[in-house]
Amino acid sequence: SSEEVLLLDPSHVSLRVRALPDEAVPALESRKNLEMLFFSDGNAVMESRITDRGLCELSRLSLPRLRLLDLGYCRKISDRGISCLPALTGVRRLGLLGCPGVSGEGLRSLRRMDGLVELDLRGCEVTDADIYNLRRMQNLERIQLGGCRKVTSDGVRRLQRQMPNTRVEKDEREWSFHQ
Repeated sequence: SSEEVLLLDPSHVSLRVRALPDEAVPALESRKNLEMLFFSDGNAVMESRITDRGLCELSRLSLPRLRLLDLGYCRKISDRGISCLPALTGVRRLGLLGCPGVSGEGLRSLRRMDGLVELDLRGCEVTDADIYNLRRMQNLERIQLGGCRKVTSDGVRRLQRQMPNTRVEKDEREWSFHQ
């Protein structure tokens, strides 16, 4: 809840907030030192409560030091919520592991996140054409695509050729550990 967020030690730079509901997201703005925000941790125990509305609320907050946003296994988010994320200009690492509501439309909006260096799309509903749209994101150092059933090895090679300085990975063996 909002009250619980406000009670946390303000020196913490990392928060695990899987149980945080949309209506409590504005309380995160009091955490000016926040660098890492994990909605992913605890996915085996409970469903994440954040939705598209919460993501859009998060994107309106002033979180100047936020560098990592992990939305892994947040099954209530979709392309609509992802489209709000480019407003978080300081985010360098974005985790969307196991988010089935994320597809090509969401990826198109992520292209506006110039500062991203790492993008985890494992288990998302993206295609070869969708990932090819990432080729202009030349600051990306790593893209993870394991579990993206509609991404082929040809699609990965094509993107890798366009992004020679980026590690484009599709490791199905590694992905099997997440299911």
